[in-house]
Amino acid sequence: MGGMSGMCGMMMSHMTDMTAGHAEAAKIVEQLQKNLTAIQAEKKPAAQKEKLAAQAAMLKDLAAKLNAQNQTMTMMQGHMQNMPGMMMQGGAMQCGEGGAGCCGNMNMGTTPPKKD
Repeated sequence: MGGMSGMCGMMMSHMTDMTAGHAEAAKIVEQLQKNLTAIQAEKKPAAQKEKLAAQAAMLKDLAAKLNAQNQTMTMMQGHMQNMPGMMMQGGAMQCGEGGAGCCGNMNMGTTPPKKD
């Protein structure tokens, strides 16, 4: 991919991947919470130890996923800072002249884009 449209397409792809990654991480956290309740209720030490080992594996998986997402976000931040015509305004990313480039106006934060 080349040029502004290629870069924006790549960033959109990364954003889609990150959104899916966040949903997956949320599911893992939910499962970890359920597992913790089951571990606390478990009376047999051997079964409790087995469940704790599974919990530890899930935590390692979650940590790996979150680290990968962090690397992707760091890479995207670097790309956005180096893109000509890229502006961050009020939490919104705008590509191209006047913000009407390939990405249009994508809200990247909690602040809605300013309206003229």
